[in-house]
Formats: sequence, C-alpha cells, structure tokens
Amino acid sequence: MPELKILRKTLELTLQERLDQTTDYMDKCGTAEGYLLIFDRTPGKRWEEKIWVRTETYFGKEIRVWGC
Repeated sequence: MPELKILRKTLELTLQERLDQTTDYMDKCGTAEGYLLIFDRTPGKRWEEKIWVRTETYFGKEIRVWGC
C-alpha cells in the first residue's frame, strides 16, 4: 500500500499525520505492508538532505518511509 505526500510542515508533523493515514489505508486494504514517500520541495535544499529511507513502526505496523 503506497502513499505519496508533499512535505508541507515539519517532517515530524508530516510523519505523524501521514503514518496515521497510511495505517488506516492498510487496515482498509487488509495489507501488512505499507510504504510512504514524502517529497521535499524546499528551495535550495541539497539532495543529500532530501534523500533518506527508514522504517517506522506505527500501531504495531511497519511502514517503509522514503524522503525524496
């Protein structure tokens, strides 16, 4: 279950809101795998700062999160 979002607030607030939304979608679809891509369009920010990957556990579900 992939979810794509644009970073509009801080990363922490975006993660909090979007992990909740992604787990809700996962429950509705009955899937155990979730993926969240967060696009950072901050002007002047270097790619080295925008690109990252990590796994978040949210309400017992593992969601792979990418920053790009």
